[in-house]
Amino acid sequence: MYRALRVPRSQTPPKTAHYSPMLHNALVALASAFSDDPRIRDIKSRQYFANAAKNFIEDECQKPNISVVHALSILGSYHSSQGDQTLGYIYFGESRIQFVRICDERLTEYFGTKG
Repeated sequence: MYRALRVPRSQTPPKTAHYSPMLHNALVALASAFSDDPRIRDIKSRQYFANAAKNFIEDECQKPNISVVHALSILGSYHSSQGDQTLGYIYFGESRIQFVRICDERLTEYFGTKG
């Protein structure tokens, strides 16, 4: 995360199997609820980061990795914490779908056929 935050805004932040801008924004959206600063804890601040994470969904889900699974799960937690359980379930379900997709791709690479 330190390397990603040191990149100038004009450049694309690095993406690894365990870090992506989508995951970063989803974490901030959920974790900022626990801030001592009321401006950071404010729902509008949290929505800003949740929306920033959602902007990456289409690109990230084209070739998913474990950071996408985590980000979608965290977005599910974020929406559930806001009282929108239906949307939370949708994001949790999508995270499961992406996880199964990753597993299928790995099995295909290893065995040559889908499991």
